[in-house]
Amino acid sequence: MVMEVLLEHCQKENIKWIQLSCAKGKQPFYQKLGFKVRDPDAPGMMLFNE
Repeated sequence: MVMEVLLEHCQKENIKWIQLSCAKGKQPFYQKLGFKVRDPDAPGMMLFNE
């Protein structure tokens, strides 16, 4: 629920690029929300809000 509220806020504020760092093995949680795993040389996750 927290992530949904944050993503909704970003959409309302027209924030397009969202990036985050997460603990190893937690990527599937964020992938369910639309995030993509970044390249190994730039670890973390990203999402482009259309």
